[in-house]
Amino acid sequence: MEVRRLYIALFVLAVLAVGVTRALAQGPYEMPPADPPPYANPVMTGDFPDPTAVRIGPEYWAITTRAKGHPSPPILRSPDLVRWTVAGNLNAAPPAWSSGRQQWGPWLDRNGDRYLVYYSARKKFGRPCVTVGESLNPLGPYTDHGPLVCQPNASIDPSVVRNVHGTPFLVWKENGGNSPSSLWVQQLSFDGLSLLGPRRKIMVGSRHNWEGGLIEGARIVQRAGWYYLFYSGGRCCAPDTCKYALGVARSKSIYGPWRRYKKNPILRSTRSWKCPGHGAVLQTPSGHWWLVYNGYRARGQTNGREMLLDLVRWKREGWPLIIPGSRPVSDPAPVSDSGGTTP
Repeated sequence: MEVRRLYIALFVLAVLAVGVTRALAQGPYEMPPADPPPYANPVMTGDFPDPTAVRIGPEYWAITTRAKGHPSPPILRSPDLVRWTVAGNLNAAPPAWSSGRQQWGPWLDRNGDRYLVYYSARKKFGRPCVTVGESLNPLGPYTDHGPLVCQPNASIDPSVVRNVHGTPFLVWKENGGNSPSSLWVQQLSFDGLSLLGPRRKIMVGSRHNWEGGLIEGARIVQRAGWYYLFYSGGRCCAPDTCKYALGVARSKSIYGPWRRYKKNPILRSTRSWKCPGHGAVLQTPSGHWWLVYNGYRARGQTNGREMLLDLVRWKREGWPLIIPGSRPVSDPAPVSDSGGTTP
């Protein structure tokens, strides 16, 4: 009898040990914190331009344009949107069809149990194209599936948006040459590896306002029955001469028509950071919205386009409001034009 009890006790201890081991392996939580902890920008020091970010399980993952010191676009990892580390790179060698290591404007997307990175690379003896890489792990390695779109004036800055039915669409920028740049959208196949149907031009840069004919870095999100298109415009990207800023438009349809916010740009240079833009908008578990983007230091020596983070609040009229350095209230309620929480 004593031997039997001993075996039972050992079995119970073994089961408990397995459970503890699994819990430790999974980390102290199954979701990231409700909101980022208190912080000061930048959240990633160094040259990490054009960041995109996505929440995957208990962590956040980001990818940025390749800058000096990286073999290809760096893949970043964070538990809370504030503490970031370089976890890997998109690929060890550029795609065979491309002219070299110039790879920029990436977008990381999760499609079921697969991970897709849409990015731009210059075609051999040609213009930049939008391509897509696929992996079963956010760290890669990513298998390149070749160019999706190659327009005569260059196709760059891809992103993905899904409609209310979950259908994916590719959004990208076409360089304008001697004309203003424009934004395009086209439906993606269910697996995200090819394009379907006709493409449509949804916005053209204006030469008569802050955009200066340049619009790029389009990111579309859904909120309260609207699609919101965050985009960057103005002169980019030399720190001494840039006039970059962030604008927004909204529509009831991905195809538009898109109406620009009359108070654009919603984020512009400050005393601390200049030429902000080209980022991604995402939600934390609290329901609050956050913008991950890049900017140059306004004072002192620049480290390139560093990665910044700011809260996105929403006015009663439904338009976003960004006040650098602000913190969320307990409830993600809309705000008035003065920036205060509505009753």
